[in-house]
Amino acid sequence: MQPELTSLARNFNLVVWLLVV
Repeated sequence: MQPELTSLARNFNLVVWLLVV
């Protein structure tokens, strides 16, 4: 996997987590 894709996925996951909480 590409580092950029992983970074984007982590950022997205963080945003979703913050929205949920």
